[in-house]
Amino acid sequence: MERLIQEMDITCTVNPMVGKEGKCEIKPSKTSKKIFVIGGGPSGLEAARITGIRGHKVTLFDRGDKIGGQVLIASVPPGKQELSYMLDFYQTELQRLQINTILKTEIKASDVDREKPDVVIVATGSKPMEVACSGRSDISILDASTALTTSLRMKDEIAIIGGGQVGLEVATFLANKGHKVKIIEMLEDIGGDVGPLNRFHLREELRTLGVTIICSTRFLGLGENNSIEVESQGITRTIYNIETIVVAIGSLPDDSLTEDLKRIGFRGEIVNVGDCVKAGKILDAVAQGFEKGLEI
Repeated sequence: MERLIQEMDITCTVNPMVGKEGKCEIKPSKTSKKIFVIGGGPSGLEAARITGIRGHKVTLFDRGDKIGGQVLIASVPPGKQELSYMLDFYQTELQRLQINTILKTEIKASDVDREKPDVVIVATGSKPMEVACSGRSDISILDASTALTTSLRMKDEIAIIGGGQVGLEVATFLANKGHKVKIIEMLEDIGGDVGPLNRFHLREELRTLGVTIICSTRFLGLGENNSIEVESQGITRTIYNIETIVVAIGSLPDDSLTEDLKRIGFRGEIVNVGDCVKAGKILDAVAQGFEKGLEI
């Protein structure tokens, strides 16, 4: 419905062939290649699945103790739990296709070069962007992923820097836990990267939960005595009683493995997919994994 309202083609987050029926086909590869997939997030999982279906010998590596990458985090906020079901599907597919899955393993360029795969699919994801926090304070500073998954008890007063989809979903998660939450957004409105239907529901939930929304406001840094400094319309002001800051201003691609492979002269083919190319949504990551898997 979101895509129809925006006059976009219908598709599916977990099935990239929806809307492309008759336009693409998963065909067996003419030659079977040795493929390493580095990263078990949605793009890496889909690339591994498609190349496995096409007859390649695939090994998937991930440094975590389970597959999923950002899906594990994205499925935490209220109303998003169903996203985790796609990982059940991928786990079944990895087993069905006999894809060798190696977890809790940090792969370096030298490891890849030593094993000499024909193709390495780099799906190493992204890293959260940081804000410069000048000043001295006892305020805890967390990224959005940590705020959703930490087992530490966070303090009551929380400021979320960034009012995009991630910031809004973190706000609903924390407010549901009883925290007093303020969202600080530089733009004139929140939810600029959210579809109109979802944005409406998020607004209503934030209002019901009593979350304070402060737009057209730039975070400047830490103040004294558990306060932060912000700027709005050229005027600097202080917001008091903030004990935790959650930074949700976006992510930057992590393509360091690709750079290392090029630096040591790796002779195989390197294919980048997902957030390590450009940080985006799960739908984009799965679609890229699917498309690149068809090309190899």
